[in-house]
Amino acid sequence: MSAAKPADRLPFHCQPAELFAAAVVAELVVAVIHLHGWEGQSLDWHHFDLPWFSQISLFAQWIVLLSGLLVCWLRGLLLKLPGNLPAILAFQIAPLVTALSTLGLFVLDRQLQLGLSMRLPEPGRLMMVNTLTVLLVSGAFFRYLYLRADWQARIQAEARARFDALQARIRPHFLFNSINTVASLIPVDAVKAEETLLDLTQLFRAALQENHGVHRLQEEWTLLEHYLRIEKLRLGERLHVEMDLQQDIRDCRIPALLLQPLVENAVYHGIETLPQGGRIRISARCENQRIRLEISNPGSGQSDSGMGMAQNNIRQRLQLYYEGKARMQVENTTEGYLAVLWLPVWKDDEQDTDR
Repeated sequence: MSAAKPADRLPFHCQPAELFAAAVVAELVVAVIHLHGWEGQSLDWHHFDLPWFSQISLFAQWIVLLSGLLVCWLRGLLLKLPGNLPAILAFQIAPLVTALSTLGLFVLDRQLQLGLSMRLPEPGRLMMVNTLTVLLVSGAFFRYLYLRADWQARIQAEARARFDALQARIRPHFLFNSINTVASLIPVDAVKAEETLLDLTQLFRAALQENHGVHRLQEEWTLLEHYLRIEKLRLGERLHVEMDLQQDIRDCRIPALLLQPLVENAVYHGIETLPQGGRIRISARCENQRIRLEISNPGSGQSDSGMGMAQNNIRQRLQLYYEGKARMQVENTTEGYLAVLWLPVWKDDEQDTDR
């Protein structure tokens, strides 16, 4: 089993959604404790002590906020520690903050004479109860974070396996056709044959990279141009291509080889199946602060073993990289087949470094 990545050893990534989830959990605990005080009494909401409930909630949210900020502030230092020490030490922060905050509450009450101590147990008992409660809740919350991180790792491994399987299926077919194209060009146009081999080299250099991370949209566009030039030589006038890349999003980042499977299927299951051929349209533009990537082709464009696998792979990669902030829709139209991807606008300084 491979060693865990640094981010896996401390699955709290200081994301707003994580802090919000912690705040909601704290509020639910406060509500349960407050309702427990009504045990054996009728639930008469006229006797609900809203000011007291608000004070307890404020104290709980203070613990959540301060603990979260401390974990985020110390995150870089914690991840430099070996083994499971980052998670163990991070787990101790919330109980420690709770104990100190409880003690500080009594000191503040004594200095300002707020009268809180009249409704609270003695300091030692309250500190023990609060600390143990937060210890249990924090343990459950960290367990949830670890389960979520494990689930994401499984999704990533499955997406990688599907990607490798997809590439393994497409590569021999495309390579066989490309070699035949080059072989037919050598006697009649050696320069064109050399250019085709260079295009093929660029494609396979990208496809054989072990780490398919993210790259600029312009780089993805260039790879598509290499691929379509090769297919144009093979299909001739049966293949027409329109490519439109909006200038101001060329430097935006997307997962590498995200569009390649869709374009390949547009050729194999759209153009190649039609005796008269057709036109593939590929566009990328920014609409409503999101990147819209569109690929259309005549014919159905659908194949159970090809396009279905490509679509599943792409959806999993979108979920992995964008966590629900991106989507893909596909449909058969009167003009053919249409695939549209909606992605957040990613710049170099906006990516999650934990990925």
